[in-house]
Amino acid sequence: MAGKAAPRVGIDFGTSTTLVAQWSGASARVVPIGDLRPWLDTVAARGRDGWVYGIEAEGMPITDVVRSVKRYITDPATKPASISDSDVDEVVTGILSHVATHPAVRELDVAKAGVRLGCPAQWDGHQRRRLAELATLAGIDASVDDMVDEPIGAGIDWVMTRYETKKEQPAGRVLVIDIGGGTLDVACLDVVFDARP
Repeated sequence: MAGKAAPRVGIDFGTSTTLVAQWSGASARVVPIGDLRPWLDTVAARGRDGWVYGIEAEGMPITDVVRSVKRYITDPATKPASISDSDVDEVVTGILSHVATHPAVRELDVAKAGVRLGCPAQWDGHQRRRLAELATLAGIDASVDDMVDEPIGAGIDWVMTRYETKKEQPAGRVLVIDIGGGTLDVACLDVVFDARP
């Protein structure tokens, strides 16, 4: 996309956890956004004053907790009757907003850094647009063009890590099996090695 920076930040809005990583030229690092762990648990709960997220939601009564909200985008039939489509959108936007406003993420200046969003390989255009629109509402400048299928992202990370840390020259076919919290995705990468993979 003309005028946008080369993506340097990746956001994996996962079924169970949400992670942020920053690419620094030779390697990626996970940006700590959780209270106890580097990731944010993808969980929300209805509090007295609205939705709360992550560890704050974990302490709420189980009847008020929404887990795996991404699953309701993947397969709306799994959504309980107590959760509306607007609740799903509000929770997804809230979690992504929580990520976008985290001090460690604000330091990255994601508007200038460029962002890639991960999504399940099986998602269709409507599901991808929905996530991109909700991310934009949350303050993350993203579009369907900025998404990468999760197993492809995992495969690229594996290839580049082998190259950068072990000085291997990976080439050929790489089969990636991504067993996620809500989806099973498979990708086959054809890796060509020139100066770099």
